[in-house]
Amino acid sequence: MITGTAGVSPVRLLHPDPEAARHDSRLRDAGWTEHGRDLLAPPAVFAVELDSPAAVVRGVVAVWDVTDPPSSGGLLPHEQTDGKAVRRRVRALRTAHVDRDPLLLTHRGAGRVADLVDGRTTPVYEVTERDRHVRVLQVDGHAGDAVLAELRGGRYLVADGHHRLAGAVQLRTEGHRAQVTALVVDADDSPLALGPVHRVMLDRQGRDRVGDDVVQEVLERCRAVGAVAEPAGPDAAGQGSVTLLHGERTWLVAWPQHPGTDVTTLVEHVLEDTTGSRTRREPDTAVAEASARHGALTALLPAPDLDEVLRLAARGALLPYKATAFEPKLPSGALVRPLEAWQPGPVRSSST
Repeated sequence: MITGTAGVSPVRLLHPDPEAARHDSRLRDAGWTEHGRDLLAPPAVFAVELDSPAAVVRGVVAVWDVTDPPSSGGLLPHEQTDGKAVRRRVRALRTAHVDRDPLLLTHRGAGRVADLVDGRTTPVYEVTERDRHVRVLQVDGHAGDAVLAELRGGRYLVADGHHRLAGAVQLRTEGHRAQVTALVVDADDSPLALGPVHRVMLDRQGRDRVGDDVVQEVLERCRAVGAVAEPAGPDAAGQGSVTLLHGERTWLVAWPQHPGTDVTTLVEHVLEDTTGSRTRREPDTAVAEASARHGALTALLPAPDLDEVLRLAARGALLPYKATAFEPKLPSGALVRPLEAWQPGPVRSSST
């Protein structure tokens, strides 16, 4: 359940001059208060504009009370998580005392939030980190209330931050009241770029080198789980569900009886069971193709379709760990919330 945005502090860490921010009368007049070395935002809604080479996106910041499962609170994960990574996230939350990496959420909202926000914001600050430029704006009070009302009751795909969300769920099951901060991006207003995360099969030592025996085993496993795997020309990459590359050879792999299962079937029933190799995840297509030319076996996965991922998540189905790459993401620390807002405390029964 969405609870608002009180306690989000976008000044922390990435402000170009933190000391100046602490003595900025404009921020003081706007209701910001000092908290240790930081400034805390007044209860408000914040808008974010994020420029990067991948895309320019606009979104708003919100805070969710975590439920178990998260889908009952409107959050829809779409990827599996790794247990070790979740445990690291829980340790980081317990020791760092801040939530510095908001979830990235997306949905189809017909641009309604953007219409509510346009022309009703006050700039807070902006900063450039490497190739990303971030502008943070405070939404006017009445418009902010309308934004929260619009967001409540919606369903939002977790584009990035599955381990952060799983860590908060774990803390909640231990008796703490857990919340997560999120940047919510409307795909109908400023869509995120969505690409696949390819798989590159290496030898046991992690080198771009596998033998023909591994290639044949992969092809046989694909066919054993219902795939059609046919040799193709060098220019055929991207024409099938999955394209396998090894040296100068190419195969197109498709599951005609079960379309849409290519990624899950390939990863869970082919690559993970193949002997004598290791698998690397690679979001950069050019790097994945280069690895194949050097001797790795590369599985180029198809570009995901947002609506298909939304439908899959709404059904409660999960893609394999690291199957999609949504961009751009906020730089770590661009929006920070102190954990005193939710650490620790007994869980109260609620309708969330």
